[in-house]
Amino acid sequence: LWDVVNKREVHRFHGAKNGTITALALAPDGGTLAFANTDPGNGNDDPDHAVRLWDLKASPPRQLPPLPGHANVIRGLCFAADSKTLAT
Repeated sequence: LWDVVNKREVHRFHGAKNGTITALALAPDGGTLAFANTDPGNGNDDPDHAVRLWDLKASPPRQLPPLPGHANVIRGLCFAADSKTLAT
């Protein structure tokens, strides 16, 4: 996460140990970052296809519980204007 005015890194996110980020979305209110990747987060070699969430209002930002249950790779994420709904 970068402060573009001061051109400095604010936070480096960890949570996707392996794999490729396949989708990324920032909530309109700036409070939540969501991403999907191909990380086998379930302990075996199969991707878990979960959405990972970060609470950006916390200091430092903290990882929230993932949103599991997707059958395939997630290719798109989009928050609603109220920042309360996430489409995958």
